[in-house]
Amino acid sequence: PMATKIFPWAALLYLLLPVDFVPDFVPFLGQLDDIGIIVLLISIALKVIPNDLWQEHEKKVDREDVIDV
Repeated sequence: PMATKIFPWAALLYLLLPVDFVPDFVPFLGQLDDIGIIVLLISIALKVIPNDLWQEHEKKVDREDVIDV
């Protein structure tokens, strides 16, 4: 679904843009809001992945005939 593609890109864009809710020069809080927003966007992206799609890819990861390099 489109939402699973939008939220990770939004997290990356938020990380790269110079605009923040709390400026980065504020000790601790400046970085904490960045981390919180990114974790929130990634967790939303993971929740909107359909279960059947998640299970399909989980089965592919668990296959023993696949060589991980």
